[in-house]
Amino acid sequence: MTQRSDNIIRLLTVLLTDVLLVSGATSFIHHYLLPTLQTDRILPILITIWLITFIIRLRSPFFQSLSVSDRVQQHFIQVFTSLSVLAIFIIFFPSYTVGRAQLAHTVISLAIIGFPRILIQQFLFGNMKFSEKTPAVLIAGNGKLTSAILEYFKNKPEEGNIIGYLNDTIIPSAVRPRLGNFSDISKVHSTNPFDRLIITTDPGNKESIEKLIDYAERHGIRASVVLNLPALMKRNFELSDLGGLPLFQIREVPLSDYVPLFWKRVFDVLFATVTLLLLSPVLLLISIAIKADSRGPVFYRAERIGRQGKHFRIFKFRSMKIAADAASENRSTQKNDNRITGTGKILRRYSLDELPQLLNVLEGSMSVVGPRPHRVNLDQKFGTLVPAYPVRRFIKPGITGWAQVNGWRGLTEKNIDFKGRALHDLWYLEHWSFGLDLAIIWLTVFGRRTHQNVF
Repeated sequence: MTQRSDNIIRLLTVLLTDVLLVSGATSFIHHYLLPTLQTDRILPILITIWLITFIIRLRSPFFQSLSVSDRVQQHFIQVFTSLSVLAIFIIFFPSYTVGRAQLAHTVISLAIIGFPRILIQQFLFGNMKFSEKTPAVLIAGNGKLTSAILEYFKNKPEEGNIIGYLNDTIIPSAVRPRLGNFSDISKVHSTNPFDRLIITTDPGNKESIEKLIDYAERHGIRASVVLNLPALMKRNFELSDLGGLPLFQIREVPLSDYVPLFWKRVFDVLFATVTLLLLSPVLLLISIAIKADSRGPVFYRAERIGRQGKHFRIFKFRSMKIAADAASENRSTQKNDNRITGTGKILRRYSLDELPQLLNVLEGSMSVVGPRPHRVNLDQKFGTLVPAYPVRRFIKPGITGWAQVNGWRGLTEKNIDFKGRALHDLWYLEHWSFGLDLAIIWLTVFGRRTHQNVF
């Protein structure tokens, strides 16, 4: 995503939240604190004036990393400007009468929304990322480009912290320290974990570049190349810039940016909370049925591979008898598997055993929609058969996904089973949209293919 389109999306997000905050604060006062005030007529005018004055006053520094005090100053200037225009509007249109009490509480409501409004703006344009740590950056290469990148991150420390560089030759560099050769990337990653890899090595060093990118993809690390090598990549990429330097964003996907990630997370939390509340009687009945059917716990906690290759434990309703040994527990489910309980057959037939994963969504290890998480040994097999498979680790796994609603679920025995599921996951990653997530949720419930190959 280019800087311009990225700023447009963030600006639209600010405008949307402004509408919600202004209307929400004013309506709250109207309905709960001062129900005698008539705000229904003036509210649309106030929101319109707020948006118009905001856009007219918009300047490029707004999109930059400003201090909180600067954001506070901008907010109160916005409040003063909007109220001044509103006063002029009322003078010319006296039918929109505003009493002293209503005007005072309008001023208070616009002042109060400053806190959440500034918080959102700092998240979108500043260095506040809701406890998200500053990404650690490793540079592979050396020379003038490396020095220019170092200068860029010095000016924008919120964008990343350079931990050092890799290079096969020892030459003077502005970046410290040299952490090893290109082949040492695995060792460096284990001792100095990093979130982003920027490759600046010579264009002729194709083999090293390919290996570096492969390693980054296998471990869910964002890889960028400051080179004009589109023919080498054999992957989707997007041209960007880094302080005026040409930058090919490898595997650039819609969810690379934290704005759509933020809204996806908001949707996940709301959806999981509401669904758990609505289905709580059903979940209780299922729990009772599981306990009455066979001995053992209600939930089955299995280890899975999540975002950036991190391990987590998934929640599922137990649908099988307690395993006698580890080998039995790790064995893939077969058709007419004698380990499945009577209650488990019903749960698995309609995927009801997956419902507790809404708890994983709330804890942050999963999303409602995304690539399905696999067992550790199966995940490794996927990576062996489908080289691009680990790219799915860029995002959180989901309760349901594009592969599942297209019938790619159940037993994986043939190569086509592995490739079909993996390629559908990659397609989702590269074509994500909020509308696509809603469509997948709909197909999960009502789609014909969703429950194929389920046993």
